[in-house]
Amino acid sequence: NLSQRVINFIGPINNWKIALENSKGYDSNIILKNVLKNTLIAKNNLYFFERDGFLLKKNSISYNQLHLIMNIINIKNRGLNIVDFGGALASNYFKMKDIIDQKYKNKWHVIEQKNFVDLGNKTLKTKYLNFYNSINNIKNKKIDLIIFSGALQYLENPTEILKEVLKFNPEFVIIDRLPIMNKHSKNEIYIQKKGKYSYPVWHFTKKNLQLLFKYKYKLIENFSSEFDKDFYFRNKKIKFCGYIYKLNKDKIC
Repeated sequence: NLSQRVINFIGPINNWKIALENSKGYDSNIILKNVLKNTLIAKNNLYFFERDGFLLKKNSISYNQLHLIMNIINIKNRGLNIVDFGGALASNYFKMKDIIDQKYKNKWHVIEQKNFVDLGNKTLKTKYLNFYNSINNIKNKKIDLIIFSGALQYLENPTEILKEVLKFNPEFVIIDRLPIMNKHSKNEIYIQKKGKYSYPVWHFTKKNLQLLFKYKYKLIENFSSEFDKDFYFRNKKIKFCGYIYKLNKDKIC
């Protein structure tokens, strides 16, 4: 149903609390059940893919993410410790598992809201796949790669979360499907409406994002989202972007 997939925005909104009070959103159990149902279908049938709660009949593997993971595996000659921040019920992992696990087994950790974590650990957890509600709960803190795919913009405090995550010195960070505003000096909050659901979302500026990585990380690649179309909102262009950062080991204190 196309009307369920059309995205609209209201804003900018003064603060996250106001935006949240005017949203009907992602903590909904209906969405959670829908994501589980579609993740299980996608997991057991290679013809289907789950993304953002929807079941797709076309390949939705991110080749930018896949290419990066395979490159790191080839460099390290071992399985990786990967953190998927906001990874829902690990549909990203199930899409790529058979490709990335051919030579070595990779450990995949999903960081999510409590209801996703409880359901994920109950229904999908394996020796190589775990769900946590905080990065601090992961036992092996030596992280090769952190993925933020269409996730950073839905966090109330994305700047604080990124700072906390970067304290663990992950070697690579990939941020994908991030809405970037051109000609803006500060990040802004909006309400995003999709079908009958709505939730707060940040639109970022490239400058503010780069500042967070400035001292310890080097931007090694940037690209356009493979799945999201750019759009104009009140004469402002919003472009969905991706960035790959690599740890500059000389700058670690």
